[in-house]
Amino acid sequence: MSYHIFAGRFQPFHVGHLDVLEKGIADLGDDDVLVVAVVTAFKGVIIDTSFAKTAAEHHAPDRNPWGPLVSLRAVSQLARKMGASEQIITTILPAPDTCWLEITKWFPSDRKWIIPDSKEQFDDVKAEFFQKCGESVLRYKDSSSVSGRELRGYYLNSDYENFKMHIPEMIVDIYWNGGLYRSL
Repeated sequence: MSYHIFAGRFQPFHVGHLDVLEKGIADLGDDDVLVVAVVTAFKGVIIDTSFAKTAAEHHAPDRNPWGPLVSLRAVSQLARKMGASEQIITTILPAPDTCWLEITKWFPSDRKWIIPDSKEQFDDVKAEFFQKCGESVLRYKDSSSVSGRELRGYYLNSDYENFKMHIPEMIVDIYWNGGLYRSL
């Protein structure tokens, strides 16, 4: 068994993330498991200050669609709808997503890190870091044309049309209308 780990903040989970998830699922062997880990700093560190004024507000799921619980539930719902939930584990990792060595301690040694091949320089730096540490890295093309920051801007400016163009159709309501709280 090998663990294929796709870790990120997913604020929000967008179509580029979905591309990577689908490609990761397609590459799983019969005994492999894909772990989608929502990485967050639980200990009062605010990840995205464009929304929250305090750490408590940041983690309140009824006020903040970018909190880790919202992303975790969105990814879990996607896995169920894709019919791949038997081989997908969704979890939260309580560590900042820049503490990569800390994150490795959460998983068995037979692991591969899924890192998007995207326009984000952060992904290239992360892949290079893991490779230098002797970790296995899988790169899948992320076809998104927008960043998470841009998507959060659409949300905060009530630009539903641009927002929904970049969010998987099956979960757009989780972020936009609070569908998460009605469906789970």
